[in-house]
Amino acid sequence: MRKLARNAILLLLVGGIAIACGEKFLTLEPLSGLTEESFFSNEKDAQAALAAAYDALQKYGAYENEFLAKIEWLTVGDMRMEESPADRELEALVFNPNNSRFFQIWQRHYQGVARANTVIQRVPEIENIDPEVQEQIVAQAKFLRALFYFGLTKYFGDVPLVTREFTAADDFNVTRTPQAEVFAQIEQDLTDAANVLPDVWDQENSGRATSTAALALLAKVHLHQGEWQDAVSRSEALINKGVHALERDPGNTNSAYRNVFSKFNEQNEEIVFATQYRDTDAGGWGQDRDGHFLAARSAPRGIGPENAPFGGWSNWVPEAYFVETAFEPGDERRIGQIIGPGETHDESGFTMPDTVPPGYSSTGYICTKYWWGAEPNNSVYSSQNIPVLRYAEVLLNYAEALNEVGRTAEAVAAINEIRSRAGLEDFNSADPAEVLDQIFKERRVEMFWEMSFFTDLNRRGMFVDWIQTYRDDVIDGSLVLAPYITQPDYILLPIPTGELDRNPNLTQNPHY
Repeated sequence: MRKLARNAILLLLVGGIAIACGEKFLTLEPLSGLTEESFFSNEKDAQAALAAAYDALQKYGAYENEFLAKIEWLTVGDMRMEESPADRELEALVFNPNNSRFFQIWQRHYQGVARANTVIQRVPEIENIDPEVQEQIVAQAKFLRALFYFGLTKYFGDVPLVTREFTAADDFNVTRTPQAEVFAQIEQDLTDAANVLPDVWDQENSGRATSTAALALLAKVHLHQGEWQDAVSRSEALINKGVHALERDPGNTNSAYRNVFSKFNEQNEEIVFATQYRDTDAGGWGQDRDGHFLAARSAPRGIGPENAPFGGWSNWVPEAYFVETAFEPGDERRIGQIIGPGETHDESGFTMPDTVPPGYSSTGYICTKYWWGAEPNNSVYSSQNIPVLRYAEVLLNYAEALNEVGRTAEAVAAINEIRSRAGLEDFNSADPAEVLDQIFKERRVEMFWEMSFFTDLNRRGMFVDWIQTYRDDVIDGSLVLAPYITQPDYILLPIPTGELDRNPNLTQNPHY
């Protein structure tokens, strides 16, 4: 029987579904002797195909946070990458179509789309399955497809919209679809998901997409399009469910903020959706790994495996200008995610020297958000789940939308809920412009090294003004901005050269 080419079924059958995404429901045994016709025959098969779609979140360029954080934070100048030429280009705002980071983002997001399409198309055809379970599996795949397409369109603009499984007979030279149509499909998928998925899953199924995750992402999609009232409505629908709240308990950490990210508190009520990982070194150095490198990349280089996976690499470090100017005095988000000279990382007991060697950090600072000490079963990887959507961002999105529809006092209240958790005094203003500015100041420190900041500045047309105000190498004139940064109202990343070479029907974005 001829196998399908370049799609999720090929990945599933050839790869044997040897997938492990972290939680029990995503940990599957390898399968063999399968054909396309025999695979989709029962609930177990459907769950395995869905696990493959979840597994796509873990890949480089998807929602394991390495590449997305580089786009979101190297560009604004708050984070430094020590080694990779591709990442140093991003930091210098050199958007090169040959940059492997853009290719990985494009490729891995479409891999996720393909796997979700397989589930959405094939699972409804299964007869030997509980109808409610069947509907929930499809709804989860729709959430994942929407998440992957949102990542694609927010970075690249018009992108090919494919909503079915491709076969070897199909023409793969698809054209770009107008962004408005892509957003319409995303909204439909998320609406379907929100209407079907439960608000919470039991412990056995924790980590799956929920109705609240669909609503949170839907609010972001409306925000991205400037559909303020829709963003308010979706945010309020989520908030009124009463499922999520800011983490207020510091637990065994130095602050409630830090406890949000603790690997020992991964199912806290602030987490709306997260990429799941497992406590094992399985999978080697490639895309099949079960953990991530964020802890190793965060910790000071060479401090030993007793303190950090792989002994620490310190590939990525916070810029000193960011650390020393972005945080208000007493802001617990500073100690909750950053250590500097003479400060101690509580979980490992490691103390930074008063004079920090360049090998530890070229800026003198380390981000600890994803570093929680040694991993007992991992020499290289971290098993910590990576938040994709959390309630603090829901509140910031809600505040921004409220401010735009004239409900500024309520927007300020949402801001102050976040500031209160950080140990700060209330912010007070009735000026919508001041409120918007404060929202983005809060985003900067609340969401540091997570998956959205450049995108938020970009959608508001604020990116250039922001870096001219808050990025020191732009302020002093040592970094000259290219036309693709300064000219468009919305900055698009270049379509990867490799994709243009493979598909003559794709066109490049302007200014590249």
